Amino acid sequence: MEEFLTGTSEEINMRKYANRLYYAGLGVVVFALWDYIREIMSYRLDKKYAQMLADLIEKEFSDIPDIDIGQVPLGVVVFFIYLLIAFLSLFIVLIGLCGVRDARQYRKQAAVIKKRGLYLLFGLVLAIFTFLGLDTIRDGLYSSDGNRIAEYITEITSLFIQFDMVYSGVRLKITAVQARRKASLKKEAENAG
Repeated sequence: MEEFLTGTSEEINMRKYANRLYYAGLGVVVFALWDYIREIMSYRLDKKYAQMLADLIEKEFSDIPDIDIGQVPLGVVVFFIYLLIAFLSLFIVLIGLCGVRDARQYRKQAAVIKKRGLYLLFGLVLAIFTFLGLDTIRDGLYSSDGNRIAEYITEITSLFIQFDMVYSGVRLKITAVQARRKASLKKEAENAG
């Protein structure tokens, strides 16, 4: 524990935010995989779920001319839905892994954080969409069983982890810039004096 608290305030903060970023990135990965597994289980355990998804897609595409989703077999529609969900889950997993990579990179090279931060923007967008999706889950809370309550609690936890990943990543990058600036000013003062 003592080695964790040694160093300058920037080094201590960088270690703190790197650890938070690492675990939040892992959390984003785990929740993305859980969401995908939950969707597959929903389809396998409840055949009405697949029909509900197909009806939803048919309703959404009914306004577009030359597209008749009703003529497409249910299995094909469900396959493409799950293919889309798989790609989205993979994208979310990559966002989390980028956070883990940044945290590990800090651990290897203490004050060197590369300027890659696009995953933080995507993480923020993901958190915003998760927040907006809570409204649809909340609407079904009172008319459903305990599964919706568990889903709502899971999504709130996922939202917290996503915001924590973005916050920790931004703070880690800001602290790294401050540490580099402080080190360069110290070096200039030594050279001048």
